[in-house]
Amino acid sequence: MNFDLTEDQKMILELVDEVSDKEIAPLADEVAEKGEFPKKNIEKLASLDLFGITIPQNYGGLGMDYLTWAFIAERISKACATTGLIFGANLLCTFPLLNFGTEEQKKKFLPSLARGDSLGAFALTEPEAGSDAGNVQTSAEKRDGGYVLNGNKIFITNGEVADTYIVIANLNRKRGARGLIAFIVEKGTEGFSFGQHFKKMGFEALPNVELILRDCWVPQDNLLGGEKKGFRIAMQTFAAGRIGVGVGALGVAEAAFKEA
Repeated sequence: MNFDLTEDQKMILELVDEVSDKEIAPLADEVAEKGEFPKKNIEKLASLDLFGITIPQNYGGLGMDYLTWAFIAERISKACATTGLIFGANLLCTFPLLNFGTEEQKKKFLPSLARGDSLGAFALTEPEAGSDAGNVQTSAEKRDGGYVLNGNKIFITNGEVADTYIVIANLNRKRGARGLIAFIVEKGTEGFSFGQHFKKMGFEALPNVELILRDCWVPQDNLLGGEKKGFRIAMQTFAAGRIGVGVGALGVAEAAFKEA
C-alpha cells in the first residue's frame, strides 16, 4: 500500500501549514482567553476555500477526498483547537447533504457552505438522547406541505453561528430508531431559536448551544433522505464525525508535545 501524499495534497498542506503557523496559532491564546468566536480564523480558512475541500466542484468546492480533509483538520487543530472543532463540525452538515440530499438541496445549500459564507451544524443530541440516538424526543408532525418540529437540542457545536442545520427528529416514537427523520432547518425559520450557551473546558470560545424548536415549520423540500433514513443519516454522519474528533485530538496532542 502506498502512503505517499499526492502532489496536490503536498501543495495544499504546505499552504495550510503556513497559514496555521503564521496566522492561526498566534491567535490561539487570545481566542481561549477572551472566549470569543475566532472570526478571523474562519474567514482565513474560507478565503482558502478549505470549507469546500470535500464538496464537488459543480457545487463550488474543490472536490478532494476525505483523507485530505483529515490532514487539514489535524493541522488546524494543532494551531487552534477551537478553530479545528468549528471546521470539523461544518463537515457534519455538508456530509449528510452530499450523501442524502436531492440535487435541488445540494444546489441550494452546498455552494455557500463550500465558500465558507455560511457555516453548518448537526443537531441530534438532547437531554435524553445522545449515545442513545433512538431515544430522540424532538417530534416531527406531518402537515400539508411539510412538517412541524417541537423539541430541544443541546450541546450543538456551531449553534447560533451556523446558518444551515441538519436536525434529527422523531416521526413515530413507537418505532424507536426507525421513526427518526432528518431535516434541513435554516436559521431564521419561525419557531427556531437558541437557548442556553454551554461552556466546554478548554473550548471557551466554541459556539455550543441549545436549539429550541417550538412549532417550527419545515417545508417538504427540506426533508433530507426521505422518511425512513433518519437513523441511517445520523449513524453515517457520526461515523464521519468520529474521524474529525480523532484527527482533532491528534493535532492537539502534537501541539502539546511540541510545547512540552
